[in-house]
Amino acid sequence: SKSRKMTGVEASSSPRKSIVKWDSKSLSLAPSSIHDQIDEVGKQSAAAQGLVSAITSVKKMLEEKKETQTIMYVLMEKEEIVGFVKVGRRNLFLFENDGGEIAEVEPLCVLDFFVKEGHRRRGNGKLLFDAMLSKEEVQHGGAELAYDRPSSKMVNFLEKKYGLSDGKMQPNRFTVFEQFWDIRTHT
Repeated sequence: SKSRKMTGVEASSSPRKSIVKWDSKSLSLAPSSIHDQIDEVGKQSAAAQGLVSAITSVKKMLEEKKETQTIMYVLMEKEEIVGFVKVGRRNLFLFENDGGEIAEVEPLCVLDFFVKEGHRRRGNGKLLFDAMLSKEEVQHGGAELAYDRPSSKMVNFLEKKYGLSDGKMQPNRFTVFEQFWDIRTHT
């Protein structure tokens, strides 16, 4: 696979598509055209989720504290961003199973996930999510992740593509799936 002139780290590549991994350091060196596209798909993601303002923007990623470092995997078709998944470790207090004890954990969390209209239902979301799972060394198809306010589309995607169902929304608005606790007790 051919490497492209990007300041992000190429996570995977094919002739037409590539997945580029951005963190705050590499994003600070990215060209303004990438910044503009990230801000635009962040706005599109917010609109698709019915949010008032974008939760994904270059400014927010660059202003993050070191302990809340966010990684963004961006799916490119030629020079166009067609989707992204944003992840980061967060310190969370979660209820184990059905109202059991509270556990303090620091799982990898999916903070935002979006594929542009016209690029959906072509395997792009699965390609992007699988690349993130691989690069982040997630072993259980997304079951060990926490999801920040997942939309109904995200929940349906996780059930269809990864067999994740029975998600439990926590008081902090993160959702974990039943398998989350099984994995934690066996590792």
